[in-house]
Order: sequence, then C-alpha cells, then structure tokens
Amino acid sequence: MAWFHRKKSARQWGVGLSQQAVHLVSDDGQLTRFDCQGPAHWPALLATLPVQPQDQVHLVLPHSELSSLSVDKPATEPLTEELFWALKDAVPIPPQDLQFDYYDLPAQPIGRERVNVVCASKKLLSGICQAVPAEVVSIGNEEMSLRHLFSAGEGGRPVLVLNLNGDGDLLLAIYHQGMLYFSRWLQGYRLNQDELDPYILAERLSLDIQRALDYLESQLRQPPAERILLALSELLDSSLAPLLSDTFSVPVLPLDDFLEQRCADWAALGALRGGHEA
Repeated sequence: MAWFHRKKSARQWGVGLSQQAVHLVSDDGQLTRFDCQGPAHWPALLATLPVQPQDQVHLVLPHSELSSLSVDKPATEPLTEELFWALKDAVPIPPQDLQFDYYDLPAQPIGRERVNVVCASKKLLSGICQAVPAEVVSIGNEEMSLRHLFSAGEGGRPVLVLNLNGDGDLLLAIYHQGMLYFSRWLQGYRLNQDELDPYILAERLSLDIQRALDYLESQLRQPPAERILLALSELLDSSLAPLLSDTFSVPVLPLDDFLEQRCADWAALGALRGGHEA
C-alpha cells in the first residue's frame, strides 16, 4: 500500500524591522509585534518568528539603518563599479562592509539624469538573512515597498502619502500606478506623541507637501496629485485630514480608508504584496 504526502504549501510574510520592534505581517494585514531593543537584537528575535522553513519572507529595513542618496547617473558601464567609487566617501559605512543597490525613478528632473542608491551594512544583512527560519526572497526599503500598495493597473493621477514608521520617522512620497516618483524623509518631525497640536502640525506639513507637489508638476512634468493619504496614527489622521483638505482642495483621507484595510506596518504589507505580484 502506497502512502502519499501532500507537500506543505509555502506562505509568504512581510517583516518590518524598526529600532523597537519587529512586525510580522500576513496576507490579510494581521500584524504580530515582537518588541526588541535595537538592531543588535534583530537576529535573535527573527530566529523565533512563527514561520515554516518552506515559507517565504519579504524583509523591510528601516530608514535608520540605511543610507539613501540621489546621485548623477554614471555615463559608463558597469554602473555598480562607478557608483561604488562615488559612494565610498559619501556614506558612513566602511567600503569593505558596503552593500548597495540602485533604482531609476520613472520621471527625471529637467536637465538631470539621476539614480537613487540605497546602502546598507553587509554584516547587518548577512546576520538578518541567516537568522530568519524561512527563505528570505527580498529585502527592501520603506519607500519602495510602499509602492506595491498602489496598483499598476489603476488609472487616475498620482497620490501623495505621508507615512510614519515604527521609529517615528516621517516619509513623504508620491506614487502613481505602482511606481515611486518622489520621496523625502522629513526632518524635525518625531510624531510618536498623540498630544501634538494638529493645527501647528498641519501648518508645518503644508510647506513640505506644497514643495513636493510643485516639484511633481514643474520638474517631473507629471499631472497634479489627486489625493493625499495619511498613515500617521488614528488620532492624527482624523484631525489632520480636514485641515489639509482645506489647504490643498483635494481629498485627504487615512490610508486605511483608501485601501479599506488596517495595518500597523504598511511597508511590510507592501513588500508582501509585491512578492505576490512577482
């Protein structure tokens, strides 16, 4: 008598890393939080994740552990060699420990051809990948991972997103049809306090938002954004939305309302969705 065993199907997970926590995100947006005390504790914590060896994991590194910069695109091949020499004195990572990747944006500013480069520590990446008890199929940054939340098949105009990560860092990014057109980490905002005055915050954010919208139209020659999406906190999103809507005369709404889903780590969910699309 023959016995047949059905092979266990692989699940995919998004894993978002931050200074204080590791977030494990499933397909339905359900999140499990594991508290930690900085990147030195990531490997030990990742080793305990409730995933199976046949599962696939999509990791998202936080802004705090990456060096990101925009540089002139080298005119000669291979780009990686030219970029290495441009980066070795520009980032705080020793050349022997430098791991980097680059990507082009879908629209370039007038008169300049730039490339975006993301740098990380080889030692950090190696420790993370070896610790995860499943297959690590992708490692990304937050701004590129979020693009998978906005379908490439959707029409309409660009959307501007304000996303607060687990470390309290604030990202302003513009997406259109599943592509990242602009991103900037805003300085001087530490938004892990719900008692912030929404009127003062709206006034400050309006300046950064207006600069980004002007850049989108004047330098990247793209249509104006059709809405602003907020992913800060439930309290801040609800209080800021009407204030920003009055300023910019476009719909402003929480990201979870726009996507009809709730998630405490949107970048990890985006990375997971990107894995399904690949």
